[in-house]
Amino acid sequence: MHMSLEVKKRWLRWLSHVLRMPNERLLKVTLMWTPTGKKKKGRPKNTWQRMVTVKLKEMSLSWDEAQLFNALFVTNKAPTPQNSQPTN
Repeated sequence: MHMSLEVKKRWLRWLSHVLRMPNERLLKVTLMWTPTGKKKKGRPKNTWQRMVTVKLKEMSLSWDEAQLFNALFVTNKAPTPQNSQPTN
């Protein structure tokens, strides 16, 4: 059980690190990207953003709470509103 908790904690640290990145960074652009149009047959339905959202829901967290996790436990800084939630 402790290993699972440690994995979740590290994953949240990584996510909050990505959310703190400038909006121009490729990793953040990729995370926040929402495809337009219709997907081709055989392509996965999920985007990286959707997969992160599902994982956060499994942990009973929102995007804002994930950013707050970093502010409280990693950097001791207040979260910035521009980086807290993806636009859909």
